[in-house]
Amino acid sequence: MKFLKSIITILIFFLLNSCTEQKGENSYIIIPGDYKGMYYYTRSHGGVEDDEGRSMVLLSSGNVMIVGATNSIGSGLVDAWLFSADTSGKQASTRPIGSSLNDRPYSIRQVYDGGFLISGTSNSLSSPSNDDMWIVKTLSSGVEEWQTTVSSSKVDSGFSALQSTDSLIALLGGTTKNITGDLDVWFAKLNKLGEKQYDSVYGGSGNDIGTHIIQTSDKNLLFIATTTSYGLGQEEIWLVKTTLNGTRLWSKTFGRNLKDIGYKVIESTDGYLIVGYSNSYTVSLGGFGGEDLFLIKTDKNGLRLWDRLYGGSGDDRGYSIISTSDGGFAAVGSTKSFGSGNEDVWLLKLDVTGGKLWTRTFGGSGSDIGYDLVQMSDGGFTITGSTTSIGAGKKDLWLIRTDKNGNITSNDQQP
Repeated sequence: MKFLKSIITILIFFLLNSCTEQKGENSYIIIPGDYKGMYYYTRSHGGVEDDEGRSMVLLSSGNVMIVGATNSIGSGLVDAWLFSADTSGKQASTRPIGSSLNDRPYSIRQVYDGGFLISGTSNSLSSPSNDDMWIVKTLSSGVEEWQTTVSSSKVDSGFSALQSTDSLIALLGGTTKNITGDLDVWFAKLNKLGEKQYDSVYGGSGNDIGTHIIQTSDKNLLFIATTTSYGLGQEEIWLVKTTLNGTRLWSKTFGRNLKDIGYKVIESTDGYLIVGYSNSYTVSLGGFGGEDLFLIKTDKNGLRLWDRLYGGSGDDRGYSIISTSDGGFAAVGSTKSFGSGNEDVWLLKLDVTGGKLWTRTFGGSGSDIGYDLVQMSDGGFTITGSTTSIGAGKKDLWLIRTDKNGNITSNDQQP
């Protein structure tokens, strides 16, 4: 029996590394997991065109709710795709949201009534069809309650939204409203019905665009942006703390002489963590070549405590980071330095100081990217992103479920 289990394990890893699955197969590999009924798997979902998962929420049921973009279903050129999967990665519900043109989502957050906020960019509802900041409110079932755009009549993009403790919705993105620069960070507050209450613009003489916003434990707001107005380089990470109504408390920039991009910020017990990528650090400055996954830790006042680079000779990016139940962190992104394909999903487990505990890659011969992750009740991880290595279309939404060590097989299975 032990010999048979060893052979099965070897065959599984061979299949993962060789990626011989044919297009049109939605299920790649499903492996029963531990005795609590968890499953470890990789599974793709999608149609004949491009589909992807961008952002994810873990539900109390153990299912995940994902928002992504789809060209395969819906009524427009690109629609938002609200997709939920059960604990084995199978589809539990699916719903396109959008109109006649392009409606592209970037973030999903669960709000106080159990429903969801989806934020993104739309040109379906504008006249003329410029890009607008776009937000959708759904019920807990995923059924649309309302949607609206926030527009300056020029080009606007939305990337992140949340419901803050004042019961208003904070929406973050960028605009060519041109108060101070070519492209400025745009912050708007909406009521529960999606009606704009007020807005603020932040920026300088260059281009500045907000990418992610959170509410901090002191009931203020914190966002990150990419800026060419401030700092030393071509593009830098800009961290800004504001009150609930958007009044700036402080701001900090991070980076060097080239490109430094921040995608997500989280709060830890003693400060904040930003994940993204950088090509400012050459090998002589501690970099690894090309773009490196970049992690910055600050204190509660935004002062840098430490930063870390992770990567190899190719381009490596970080798109999301979470705090983990052991007090450390986990990050997900993409790597061209490691793995088996042109670009693979990259999962990193880190200790409290950013020290690398282990990394895992997932992918085949195509391009495979991890955009977001959550930690499950057994300590394992669920990742969403996109794959061109397997699936039914040009690009498919990809789900990966691992155990606590980042593997899709478990050494702890019970009879």
